[in-house]
Amino acid sequence: MTLETVGVIRKYISYMDINISMPIYYNLYTLNPLHSMRALACHYTQFVWYRKLFVLFSRYAYFNSFNIHAKKQGRDENGKLNCKSTA
Repeated sequence: MTLETVGVIRKYISYMDINISMPIYYNLYTLNPLHSMRALACHYTQFVWYRKLFVLFSRYAYFNSFNIHAKKQGRDENGKLNCKSTA
């Protein structure tokens, strides 16, 4: 499972990107960015002004979309079992 990569505009329109996100992805939501702010505030040396702005305006503080990658099992030319990603 990997985090969906989005463009700069979608990255900074915060919760408004929920309507644009594809429903085929696995999504996690929160409409309260204070959860993200409290988690970041635990690392007070990292909680500088531009990271506070990022938490307020970034879509990643409100919700995250994940791509799910299935694994395909098979055997190589020597007969050993291996796993390959289908994505």
